[in-house]
Parts: sequence; C-alpha cells; structure tokens
Amino acid sequence: MKKDYEMAKLLPLEERALVVKYAKRGVWLVNIWFLIVVLTSLLFLVKSFALMFYYYAMGETQLIEFYELTYPDAIEKVKFHVVPYVLLYALQCYIDVYNVVMYSGVVPLAPMFILHACGQLELLKIKVKQLISEGGSDQEKNYNLKIIVKQLQDIYRFVEDIQTGFKLLYELTLKGTAVMLPILAYEILETFDRGGVDLEFITLFGATFILSYCPCYYGDLLIEKAESFRTAVYMSGWEGVWDKRARTTILVIMTRTFRTVAIRTMFRNLCLDALTDVITFTFL
Repeated sequence: MKKDYEMAKLLPLEERALVVKYAKRGVWLVNIWFLIVVLTSLLFLVKSFALMFYYYAMGETQLIEFYELTYPDAIEKVKFHVVPYVLLYALQCYIDVYNVVMYSGVVPLAPMFILHACGQLELLKIKVKQLISEGGSDQEKNYNLKIIVKQLQDIYRFVEDIQTGFKLLYELTLKGTAVMLPILAYEILETFDRGGVDLEFITLFGATFILSYCPCYYGDLLIEKAESFRTAVYMSGWEGVWDKRARTTILVIMTRTFRTVAIRTMFRNLCLDALTDVITFTFL
C-alpha cells in the first residue's frame, strides 16, 4: 500500500484523486469503528455508575458490578466488600480496554486492505478505457497493456495475501455468528418476557452481526469492482486494436479476470450472499 501511495504522487490528478478517495474511505472506516467500539465499551461503565447513582438518590447505597458475573464461592461471598469490589472492577476495566484495542486494530484491518484493492481496480479500469480511446501507436498500446497486466497481477497477489492472513478468522467469524445470534436472540426475548431489558445481550447481538457484516460488505464490494473491471476490458473497444501482440495481451487480461477476485473462506466467497445464507440457516 505504501508503494502504491508513493506511485500515486506521479499520477494524473483524476487518478490520484481516486487513490485518495479510497484511502479516505479506509480512514473513515477505522475512525467510525473505533468510535463504535469505544461507545460500546463505555456502555458497561456508564450503566454501573448510573445504577449506583440511582440507588444512592433513592436513599440506598448499593455497589454495581462492571459486568455481572458469578464467581467461585470464596470470591462470591466477598465480591461486594470494598477492596475485592475495587480489584474486580479494575480487572474488568482492564479487560474492557484490552478488547477496545484488539477490536479497533483487527476488525477494520482487512476491509481497509480490501478498499485499497478496490481503488487499484478502479484505477486500472480508467487506464484500460483511456488506452483504447486515446489512440497512439501499436507499440505504445502494447507497452501500456503489459503495465496493466503487471499491476493486475500485483492486485491479485495483494488479495491473496489478505486471504491468507484472514481466511481462518473469517471462517470462524461466520461459524460463530451462526451459533451466537440464536443464543443471544433467545436471551433477549427471555429478558423481555420477564419485563426487563438487558443492554449487554442487545449490544452483543448487534456486535456479533456487525463483525460478520463488515467483512462481507467489503468482500462484496471487491467482487463488484472486479466484475466492473472485467466488463470495462470487454467493452473497451478491443475489436479496433489490430496489433496481434496487443490483442493477445487483452486476451490474457480477460482470461485472468475470469476468475473472480474475492476473499474466500474454506467454503464460500466472503460476500453479502454468504452472510444472508448464514442468517437464513440460523433463524429458519
């Protein structure tokens, strides 16, 4: 990515703006995800302090846990004593901060890479259209086509690296979603039946869905951009190119793009259709 950003400084204004556009989308994704994670983690802190303040205002002093847990008997008997309570609360706060750092760093990483790959495919799409429409000698066209082939290979290798790094994670994420969503939905409905609202389960339900939706959405976007590039190559006016070497190179590009660029788990491409199938299987 750093190499592509350095090369982007030498591109024409329109192409450079496209690279910047996708870079900004990656930054926006990281920022909005960080905000979501921080607000979610603060929910437990705010809830415990709000309840303690409420009981205090009602004339009753009561300690509320950061997160309600049942401990072994030795701890359970003393967990609301001041010193054990403070120690347990501090430990849970530490775990909360650890989760914020982990989810902020891991979850948006692959989508950010995927967005960069989408931007590079859009860049190649523009270059293919310009190559045929702007004319030039057969030698120039053949040279520029070879550059496009090399850049396309770089994109495919980049996507393969993303898949290698995140394949197992996303396989487990989709499988975990299929297990977690019905359990959490059951717990939420049971809480409603008892006349209460459990923010923890509602938050976990939303988080579980977003953890699967985010990579599936951007995986779907990558497939869409790859299909768009392949269509652009086919509709570029290659029939007007008479040089045999250039036609052969165009054929190589079209053959290469026949295999869809996508992030694959063990059984499926990572896309919204895969998420839909998971949810359908889970609830139906």
